[in-house]
Amino acid sequence: MAAGSSGATHGLLCRFERFGRRTADGIPYVVPEIQLLFKSKGRLSKDEADFDAILPLMDRGARG
Repeated sequence: MAAGSSGATHGLLCRFERFGRRTADGIPYVVPEIQLLFKSKGRLSKDEADFDAILPLMDRGARG
């Protein structure tokens, strides 16, 4: 899959294999650390709850 960018990422470019995965059925999804990056701009209480829920499940590499 080709690299893409978004204005929200300020020029961040990355291949899908680095920020996305596929379920066993082949359905693509965004890895949690990338989804949290996009959600961090709004800082809504539900986004903070998502962060608190996923942080303990993330490995050291995903935490940055």
